[in-house]
Amino acid sequence: MNFLILLAGVLIGLIIARVVSITRGLATLTVKGASFMRTFQATRPDEQIRVVPGTVVDGEGNVIDPQPPLLITVESTDTSVVSLEQDPSDQTLINIHYGAPGTAVIRARIQTADGSISEVIEETIRLTVGDPAGIAAGTFVFPDDAPVAVPEPPAPVEDQPAPVEDQPAPTEPLAPADEVTEEAVTDTGDEPHPSE
Repeated sequence: MNFLILLAGVLIGLIIARVVSITRGLATLTVKGASFMRTFQATRPDEQIRVVPGTVVDGEGNVIDPQPPLLITVESTDTSVVSLEQDPSDQTLINIHYGAPGTAVIRARIQTADGSISEVIEETIRLTVGDPAGIAAGTFVFPDDAPVAVPEPPAPVEDQPAPVEDQPAPTEPLAPADEVTEEAVTDTGDEPHPSE
């Protein structure tokens, strides 16, 4: 019985080791011509990245050292999002500047000196806005500073009489209600009296 438990443990261990080996192989798998996407904040500091050329092989798959060395050129599809500059002393070193939010594809063309064999690698870079880092200058707005918006006149309601226009403004202040005299009341006769 102990032998069967030991045997089962060994078999399970071998199966787990094989699954880990397969998974590890998948994690390092490089697909020719594949494109990947990275997402960063636009506030990411400038940095230096490296282009790692693949190996050069002959028709039988044997690795060879190309003479003269490979040539590498880089480009960005939108330099306002990501701009690239090759280091003059080492063509595999690329200075990368992150700019405005957006999406850009960065490409490296790796080719032999005569241009007969070339490979393009690319990645998509998506920049999002950064975390809040400050507040833009604010200001106080006083009523005298702001332009006065003239409201639209309300639509006339059919049940109400139209307002009286071109009526002269009173020239004398109105008398208090307890001092109203016959001389202070004028009747134009145009409107019905409220008691009628």
